[in-house]
Amino acid sequence: MKRIWFKPDCVKWILEGKKTTTFRSKKHEGEYEIVKGSRFKAEGLGIFLKLTPEKLPIKDENAVAIHFRTEGDFKSPGDFMEWLITNKLQLPEWGYLHKIDVINQTIFLIN
Repeated sequence: MKRIWFKPDCVKWILEGKKTTTFRSKKHEGEYEIVKGSRFKAEGLGIFLKLTPEKLPIKDENAVAIHFRTEGDFKSPGDFMEWLITNKLQLPEWGYLHKIDVINQTIFLIN
């Protein structure tokens, strides 16, 4: 099973159905388990997703302006950008928007 990492806020939003997309620099297609921890000591959270990328890459500013509502609990593009800065994240200049579908969830509490 392929692994994917998300910030704790994002995991919560995925489970609540508020985060239905993710913007990544490369295409990720198929089934993934959300994990936490380092690459070498990753711990599965029991949450399994199916990711489906858009066919064409888009620019980061378009992802923010058009898709901020599907990235989590954000009310505006500025709200999303503020969250990115607070969490020391930077979007790639070009990337793929991926649709997130939760396919199985065996854990309900995330630390």
